[in-house]
Amino acid sequence: MRRAARVDANHGLVRDRIRFVGRPCKDTSAYPEFCDLVALHLAGHPVLMEVKDGDKPPSARKLTPAQVSFHMEFPVVVVKNEVEGLIAIGYPADAAAQNVATWDAQYVQRELRRRARQKGKR
Repeated sequence: MRRAARVDANHGLVRDRIRFVGRPCKDTSAYPEFCDLVALHLAGHPVLMEVKDGDKPPSARKLTPAQVSFHMEFPVVVVKNEVEGLIAIGYPADAAAQNVATWDAQYVQRELRRRARQKGKR
């Protein structure tokens, strides 16, 4: 039986940011020898993405042999953070950075409301 695939720490953030802007994004990290994410570019074509943790040193972000093989056959974009993920699907750099700031603010507000509801139930 196959174990769950390991993903980088920021994998979920990149996926969620792309979905937050309304672009379809499929998490394909569970498929062996494939890329991490498939998202739809603003122009309508698919973008294959490999998510690497930008906080780790370059030696820890190396591609596995299976990833290198896949990258030789298909065009794959390696992204290290959420902003790079948005740029990969066609967002201008300044709009991507602004979107990340907006998403952060909305996330904090939702989290505060959720905690207030939980506190009221006690």
